[in-house]
Amino acid sequence: MNRTHVTLAYLASALRVYKARPWANISNPPKTENKYSMFLTNGQLFLNLDKLIDVDSVLKLKPWLSAFVARHFDLLQPPKYYHQNLLSNRQGVLDLANAYVNAQQIDQDLLPLVNQLRETKMLTRWIMLQHDVEVGGFIINVRPWPKGQAAYKHLSSYCQPIPQDAELAEFYQWLDQQTVFAQYGSVRFFVNFQHTATVTHTDVIESNKPSKEEFIWLGFSPHKHLYIFDPESQTKVYATGIANYFNTANWHGSDPVKQCCYSIRVDGIFSDQFKQRMAASQRPS
Repeated sequence: MNRTHVTLAYLASALRVYKARPWANISNPPKTENKYSMFLTNGQLFLNLDKLIDVDSVLKLKPWLSAFVARHFDLLQPPKYYHQNLLSNRQGVLDLANAYVNAQQIDQDLLPLVNQLRETKMLTRWIMLQHDVEVGGFIINVRPWPKGQAAYKHLSSYCQPIPQDAELAEFYQWLDQQTVFAQYGSVRFFVNFQHTATVTHTDVIESNKPSKEEFIWLGFSPHKHLYIFDPESQTKVYATGIANYFNTANWHGSDPVKQCCYSIRVDGIFSDQFKQRMAASQRPS
């Protein structure tokens, strides 16, 4: 299971994959030249949504959202990456978690401990402390999807709220008022402690295909700088503002933060009304 850092051959392969990518559409894209070697949405890497939703009201909820995170450090989990999701190609937590679950890498003396960790949903945290794996920040998933059903994380029927989710009623009231989604499923807090980064990764292992995920990303701190990484030019393109949407098949991450902070991602199905607002916002005035 040993993994090495990304090789020149891997980089060369990645560059070939990212040349001449197709469009990823919310609506008919404007005829904009793609100067990047990545997937675009409505002709852009990031769609800033600050003018389409009430960001001032959600920022006023930050003290209560921060209190939720502070109360529930016990819910923090490391991101569950495979090595294929990581630009570094290093081991991810899921590479080893699957090996333990399938009893491929368990010393018999450790078997009772591993079984206990699995039952208490602490196995991935233990792997993070026990092995050299790529981690970065942490996640609190308050509306998780069933194991193996990540493809359905945008559907409310698949994502069952945990008991603590009831504490976020005001956030959901705000979200429903924005008419962003026809329905939404997963809701995740992405938490970064001081000086930690979100490692450069892609949510789609088949990196030659655009992601069809629809979500909003809400940043609650000026210290968290979300970026998309262009492997061809070896440069980062940064998101602006509070609320954004982008294609998660692109390599993305965030720089090391100066202080503890978090962002929230809500996955769902964009409403027709919101799609029309997004399309209209991209038309020349």
